[in-house]
Amino acid sequence: MSMACKPECKWHVPFRERGTSASQTLNFLWQYDRVYLMDNHLAALWCWLRHVSPDGPTSVFHIDRHYDALPLPPDLAGMTPARVASMEISDYLGERRVDRNQSVPVFRWDNYFSVFLNHSASESRCRCVAATHKKGDRPPDCCLQELETWDLQHNVEFFLRPSGQWIVNLDLDYFFCRANGDRTIRFQSEEYVDEVFQAIAASYRDKAMAVLTVSLSPECCGGWEESEKLCRRFFEAMALPYPLPPVDRQGGG
Repeated sequence: MSMACKPECKWHVPFRERGTSASQTLNFLWQYDRVYLMDNHLAALWCWLRHVSPDGPTSVFHIDRHYDALPLPPDLAGMTPARVASMEISDYLGERRVDRNQSVPVFRWDNYFSVFLNHSASESRCRCVAATHKKGDRPPDCCLQELETWDLQHNVEFFLRPSGQWIVNLDLDYFFCRANGDRTIRFQSEEYVDEVFQAIAASYRDKAMAVLTVSLSPECCGGWEESEKLCRRFFEAMALPYPLPPVDRQGGG
């Protein structure tokens, strides 16, 4: 499908390049229906709050190599989901704070979940099912249920019963790991990957989720080529248009 053929497609952050994200840069943010695609999960919180109430009970299914729950410094204690819900994407990405005498972005690819849990978990209004590699800082125990890799593929539809309340947060780096020589490789079977993708797609069709945020994370997947190859496979399972231009259409970048 052409990325321009559907009126439901929207670029909240127009595609710039297949460049480095580091922890604070977003190269694009695209939406189709309740699905958002970005190069890293920095903007996931902003996407969620366009579809769920910042004050209501919420369940999150987090599939990611990392927890993305870096503890917030004291000066961000007042950064709550309700505050984020009032922001435009430009405001969200432009929000700054001072760290060691330098102005830095508030939202990063490893702390957006902390902002969400900052209020929701403390009020016991958030349930989180997480399939991770246990990398990074773990979210609060009060709301977290962890799944091992071998339990994910047959539990997606079990948890994502049609309720419309689930946030599904998929980072494709979940399917990659480090190898010898500092290389990054895929480490699950093709059958396993397809089962996970098909289960998410079925839950999407059943309207079990309020919103789905997908991150390419090329820097954790061995590069853009590898992460996009897997993302195209996921979008095929979802029967959605894949939006990024071919490499040769943007100068090979």
